[in-house]
Amino acid sequence: MGKRIVANPGRCVGCGVCEVVCSVGFEDMVNPSRSRIKVARVEERAVDLPVVCLQCSDAPCSDACPVGAIGKSEVDVLRVSREKCTGCGLCVDACPIGAISLDHEAGIALVCNLCDMDPACVKNCPTKAIEFLDVDVKEYEKNRPALTHVEGLSAGERRRALAEALGKPGKFPDPYDSPGYKSARKVVEQVFAGR
Repeated sequence: MGKRIVANPGRCVGCGVCEVVCSVGFEDMVNPSRSRIKVARVEERAVDLPVVCLQCSDAPCSDACPVGAIGKSEVDVLRVSREKCTGCGLCVDACPIGAISLDHEAGIALVCNLCDMDPACVKNCPTKAIEFLDVDVKEYEKNRPALTHVEGLSAGERRRALAEALGKPGKFPDPYDSPGYKSARKVVEQVFAGR
């Protein structure tokens, strides 16, 4: 068993609160492009999917790093060493779900570290589309799409494939009709007002 962030795309309204609180917490600025969590929109299905590091036990991102900048902490959470990371992007290519991005300004990889086991994105998600749960890690990782061996997929295509893999046929609710949308909007406004 282990703690992981688990996404429920059926609850996500695409408000971006998770991206905002993550960027504020790590970078002390509202800049979703520097967030460790991303919200991928799949237009064909009208679904928004939070994409966050799965904390893979085999950590293909760490294996791909030529300078050893990505490793596990004492609580088995991935960490990026700002001192070692060269921003080469090999970890981005190695991530099977497209959860890693590069901060081009700082020249480093952005990987979720679970906020020292107290994820701000989870605490602030108004619709509970992301939860921090005890999971059977082996079962959890079995659900990871087998995209590592697919040649030529970009991170965006991986995100799209993940959304498709997790999506179910049928009608997804319009995010603007969601009961959580107004409360999500209120949280975003509060975050912006507080800065």
